[in-house]
Amino acid sequence: MKISEVEIINEDWQKVNKKDKTDGMSRKAVKAYRRENPGSKLKTAVTTKPSKLKKGSKSAKRRKSFCARMKGMKKSRTSAKTKRNPDSPINKALRRWNCESVQDMQNLVMIAEAKIAKMREAANPAQQAAIAIAMKKKGQKPKSK
Repeated sequence: MKISEVEIINEDWQKVNKKDKTDGMSRKAVKAYRRENPGSKLKTAVTTKPSKLKKGSKSAKRRKSFCARMKGMKKSRTSAKTKRNPDSPINKALRRWNCESVQDMQNLVMIAEAKIAKMREAANPAQQAAIAIAMKKKGQKPKSK
């Protein structure tokens, strides 16, 4: 059995990445990418907590560099809506690499809570009644005005 000179790879690293539903590239996706692109030096995210990394180590430097680069991208190349959206790819990547500070995360939580409160406030009485019925079904007490 002869092996042909051109080997066709039927694996798509992007499909692998979407299947595992991680923020950023998973180990499986990186392996698939390397198979598709021999000689690639692509590595997975440094997901270790910054407090656990040895200061000045290769992975600490790599994480610091990535965080600085991505924060600059977030600042200059994203809209205000994307910056605030916790599910945007840039925010997911920053979270995976443990780049977000506690203050940034608190701000995102406050924004999300404000959006939820705004959604709960109904525009007309019919919507208010529907929300009250849904809350009663869940066993929650609807707020009265």
